[in-house]
Amino acid sequence: ADRFGRWPLMFMNLIQLILTASFIQLVAWFWQTISIKRIWTSAFFSILGGGPPISSALFFVVLSDVTPEADRAAVFLRAGAVNVSANLFMPPLAAWLMTINPWIPFLGSTGLLVLAALLYISIPETLDYLHLFSPTISHPPSPIVESSPAPPGLNMADHSISAGFGTRWTLEIREATLFLLNDWRVPALIIPFCGHMLIAAGGPLLLQYVSKRYALTFSNGTLLITIRNGMNVLLLIVILPYVSTLLMKGYGLSNQRKDLYLARVSQILVAVGWTLLAASPNWPISVIGLTIASFGQGAMLLVRSFLTSLVPAHHIATIYSVISMWDAFGTMVGAPLLAGLYKHGMNLGGGWIGLPFYFIGLSSAFFACILFVVRLRKGEDSHAIGDEGQSSDVESRII
Repeated sequence: ADRFGRWPLMFMNLIQLILTASFIQLVAWFWQTISIKRIWTSAFFSILGGGPPISSALFFVVLSDVTPEADRAAVFLRAGAVNVSANLFMPPLAAWLMTINPWIPFLGSTGLLVLAALLYISIPETLDYLHLFSPTISHPPSPIVESSPAPPGLNMADHSISAGFGTRWTLEIREATLFLLNDWRVPALIIPFCGHMLIAAGGPLLLQYVSKRYALTFSNGTLLITIRNGMNVLLLIVILPYVSTLLMKGYGLSNQRKDLYLARVSQILVAVGWTLLAASPNWPISVIGLTIASFGQGAMLLVRSFLTSLVPAHHIATIYSVISMWDAFGTMVGAPLLAGLYKHGMNLGGGWIGLPFYFIGLSSAFFACILFVVRLRKGEDSHAIGDEGQSSDVESRII
């Protein structure tokens, strides 16, 4: 995507999602003659573009390509709000449609994917999109990758074709990943994304937890989760954009500093909120904990925006793909880990039932510490306030 463009890979991913959904529906339709286990082979279609993790990565890459730096965080937050809104409204809509016929939402979702692919045909290539209109846009300098010299006496002509092919791809991989090691802040900022997926993996446990601990019905427990999703939408659409504008205009912060400071505060709120939820003896306090955690919902979107400002433009797709793979790893490890902690907490009894959410809270606190270690270097502040003294004064006021 960084070399040949975003459009072909994004379109292939949309086609892959359509084929995967269609294959699953085909197996489900002929469930009496085709083993339902054939659904597992639907993962084969991911070879076309990488699957949902890469689709998500490319989505943010395209947004980053076409959005000026000053607006990037706000656009990412709106994208997050759309995702949360879908999680808020689509499940009850699908549940209602399933009472009529379960195939309605099943086929309708595939129809929406087809519509997305048709609409994407009208989207132009976005690689270097902003440079076409504003050649003065600055990006972090690209790392210089020096090719390793050949050992003395080595004649490349004597190598077989396969050896030459392997050497070339080794250099390609080295060039594509070397920038990850040039700046320690890049891998440091990727680590907290694993915590984001821990929270996502803990979502299915949340309903069981509040129902079991506070003796609530599933309907009342679902209401608490709905309140949480509603707060997330309010935060991403109204609160964070307003605070973002206030910090830039009222305190004169640059885009990078604003994103970093908001990410730090958001991550602290996530840690406090989930820990309070785990320790809450009754459901009203658990609602307060969920609300506080919801106010930190934008943490990883802000980190993604800040990280983009540190990465050379032609490595954005690569870094977003690394984030998506790290997300996938967090999901694979996080779901069984949290389930095991929940089972262990049930065996211990009492307040230990909140053990998985204690783990999320402590992990979030650790990730917050990482964000406080990461700082902007001298000269990186693209819209510095003036001199170093003023910037330091504003930083102390914000903290």
